Amino acid sequence: MQGLLTDLTEGPTAYELGLSKQMADTLTKHFPGYLWGVQVRARQGIADIRNLSLAGNWGYRLKLNDHYTASDWDRQCMLAGGEILERFKASRRRADEEAIAHMPTDFAGRHRPDL
Repeated sequence: MQGLLTDLTEGPTAYELGLSKQMADTLTKHFPGYLWGVQVRARQGIADIRNLSLAGNWGYRLKLNDHYTASDWDRQCMLAGGEILERFKASRRRADEEAIAHMPTDFAGRHRPDL
């Protein structure tokens, strides 16, 4: 039990922060104008990608593979980011704030994806 408690209180590693930044930079480069949130949890082998401009409660989970290269990460991020934008029927080009403002929302004001 002590080990589990220790794991929960530890912050992200330098690797996790670096990879999170690399992924967020890739998303920002390919889909400008959107606010992207990336959280890498290497110990669990996952990376969570969210578009905070649309809805922070919906996202995409990538399984981390040790054999990925930098270009593989970029490609996986672009696919995940594109999938998120498609779910919200948002532009893959620069974010259109006017279009985002007119997207359907739920009772709490969060944008609704097309499930």
